[in-house]
Amino acid sequence: ALLVVVQIPLAWRLARNRESARRDREAALQRALEASANERRRIARDLHDGVVQTLAGSAFGLGAAAGSTADERLADVLRQGAAAARKAVTDLRSLIVEIAPPNLDGRRLKGALTELLVQLEDQGITTAMDADGLGSVDNESAALLYRAAQEAIRNAGAHAGATRVEVVARAVPGAAVLQVRDNGRGFTAEEVIERQHQGHIG
Repeated sequence: ALLVVVQIPLAWRLARNRESARRDREAALQRALEASANERRRIARDLHDGVVQTLAGSAFGLGAAAGSTADERLADVLRQGAAAARKAVTDLRSLIVEIAPPNLDGRRLKGALTELLVQLEDQGITTAMDADGLGSVDNESAALLYRAAQEAIRNAGAHAGATRVEVVARAVPGAAVLQVRDNGRGFTAEEVIERQHQGHIG
C-alpha cells in the first residue's frame, strides 16, 4: 500500500510532464508552420509586385510597338515577344497561387481543388472530382487539405505515368478526409526505402 501511495504522485507528475512536452511540440510545430506560411506569402507578394508587373509592362510595350511599326517582320517578332511575356505572366501567377494559395475555407476549397486538376487536364490526363459537404471545414484544415492534394496531384502528374486522377474530399464529424487516387504505376515499400537511402525525401 505504501508503494502504491508513493507511485501515485510520481505517475501523475510523469503524465503531466508528457502532456506538457506534447503541448510544447505542438506549439513548436505551429510556429514552424506559421513561419513557413509567412515566408511563402512574402515570396508570392514580391513576385507579384516585382517580376509579374515588369513582365506585364513589357508585354504591353511590345504589343504596342508591334502595332506601330510598318516592318512586318519586326512586328511579328515583337508580337511573339509580347505573347511570350504574357505566357510568362500567366505561369508566374499560377506559381504564386501554388506558393501561397488564397485564404481558403470549406466553401472555396472545392474550387481550389478543381483548379489543381486543370493542370493535369492540360497534360491530357482525365480527372474527376467528388467534393461536397465541405462548408464546415475551417480555414486551417482547408489549407492543409489543399497542400496535401497539391503535392499528391503534382506527383501523380509528374511521376506516376497516370492517365486518370480522381480527388475525393469529405467532411465528416470532427474530421475531414481527402483521397487522391490515380491509375499510375505505383511503387513498393522497398523502392521508398531505397530512395530514402539515396537522399530523396519524397
